[in-house]
Amino acid sequence: MRLLRRLTPHPPRVFLSYRRKDSKDATGRLYRALSETFGDEAVFMDTVDDRPAEDFAQLIRKEIPKSDWMVVMIGRHWAVDADGTKRMSDGDYVRMEVALAIREKVPLVPVLIDGADMPGNLPADIAPVAALGALEAHHTHFDDDAARIAKFVDRRIVTTQGLGSVAIALILAFLTFQRGFDLGEWARTEDLTMSVGDLLSKTICSVSTKLCPLPPPPNIVVVGIENQKANEDLELPKSLRPDFARLVDMLSKAHARTIAFDLAFDRPSTLAEIREFDRPLIKAMLRARNAHTRVVVGGGRFGRKPTLVERAAGVRGLACIGKRYGYATVTPVAALRTIPGQPRRPLLLSLPLLAAYPLDEDWWATFWDARPQILLGDTAGDDLFAGSFVEEVGDDPRDCPEFEKGDTVVTLMRRPSPPDTWEPASRRVSFEKLLATPSIPTDQFKGAVVLVGLMNGRDHLTTTFAFGSGERPGVLLHADTLSNLMQRRAVQPLSDRATAVLTLCAGLLGWILRRSGGATASVIVPVVAGIAVFLVPVIVYMRTPLLVSIPYALIALILVYLRAGRPVPRVRGS
Repeated sequence: MRLLRRLTPHPPRVFLSYRRKDSKDATGRLYRALSETFGDEAVFMDTVDDRPAEDFAQLIRKEIPKSDWMVVMIGRHWAVDADGTKRMSDGDYVRMEVALAIREKVPLVPVLIDGADMPGNLPADIAPVAALGALEAHHTHFDDDAARIAKFVDRRIVTTQGLGSVAIALILAFLTFQRGFDLGEWARTEDLTMSVGDLLSKTICSVSTKLCPLPPPPNIVVVGIENQKANEDLELPKSLRPDFARLVDMLSKAHARTIAFDLAFDRPSTLAEIREFDRPLIKAMLRARNAHTRVVVGGGRFGRKPTLVERAAGVRGLACIGKRYGYATVTPVAALRTIPGQPRRPLLLSLPLLAAYPLDEDWWATFWDARPQILLGDTAGDDLFAGSFVEEVGDDPRDCPEFEKGDTVVTLMRRPSPPDTWEPASRRVSFEKLLATPSIPTDQFKGAVVLVGLMNGRDHLTTTFAFGSGERPGVLLHADTLSNLMQRRAVQPLSDRATAVLTLCAGLLGWILRRSGGATASVIVPVVAGIAVFLVPVIVYMRTPLLVSIPYALIALILVYLRAGRPVPRVRGS
């Protein structure tokens, strides 16, 4: 209601400042005249004698800041006693009222009573009073003078400070919605929000395991290849393919749900290589598929014909690990390419996405055609959620060589996991040790999604968690992505429209804080409010997938708070 009052035409609120032994009767008459014009609630006059100093200070801090005018009643003995003694000591109540009005930028209207002169040599904190033009009130024609005073202060205006503050919030909200200015990667990914949230989760987890971040699903197992190195295309020597065939047979017999090779099999083989190396792997993949174990391989690219091994697997996935956005990392999960003359745009899906959801490319293509932003979920449409970003590839697609300029890419912002997430033996096993085992534990792999990849290859990325950082191999990054997909916990940045609404709300909060703070308003208020505005998104990030962008809201809160103070207009005599 106070905000509505400030932004709409309204009768003025008038605070009458007077000295009881100097102008009590005249002030009382003016109070009655103004109350008849504007209403009792619009005029304030303190009539309590001998009020304690603490109560008085609290009273004026409440009443003066919300006033539109202060009428200062100046009689012959306003500044000095009859014997010439100055009255404006540090603890003088009248001085405290006028000084507070000046600090709060409440317009002053001096009224000289019965021919009193404007006093000079006033203390510095109330000296501006002497420079103002004054009205007059005389007991012989007081009713006319009171009417003139009422007419002077009866300026039914829209408070310009309110409009200025609203303009600031609206402009910031519009720029936020239109991306009219960019605060950089920090604003987009909210580095501080995510890092503080992860640090708090880590700290809380050390106190109570019930408050720990959600761990990855237990049915994700990483098989790390530790003693081999791949070439630049993530392809291992073909002599290892018989070993991969043994691994596929072992995992399919253990009833694994999906075997995903974070490796490329895209280089054609000679006839000799097919007989010696490819044939065992092809047969193992076909046996696994017949046993209802899904096989996915990396190396998916637009327009490339599959090799024999890729055909045996049946599913090829994009193996790009993504890139850093400040604190966060994002990975592509799907891409579309426009080809002139081709009615249907080819679709390329990521390895983790194909491992998480056993759906073919035709299903995804149909689903994409139905929605402009790809949604991840099951065939029944339950628990769907949107990808974090939909972007168009620019001139430099070096983060993923499979892309070209103009490709439409859906990226997913990964929720980072602690560095030791994939260290336990239940989550990660050695490829070499697994092959040396006569029989693998069925319970560990039954129904599992198994990621097979290099632990020391070129495919790696420096990631951060809380305020620490370190390099991770691509297979563990894909494991994080897979975990986010299966739990539907990928980070979902707040939309531009919602961010614009948040910016408006923050501006409103700044206005309310400034207008309700009165004389106590200081830099402490926006600082405390800013901390609160920051902590709310941190808590939201800790408990939900939502990532709220707050820099724009903080700017709106601070600017509106600073702008909400009222300027002192120049008051001229009648």
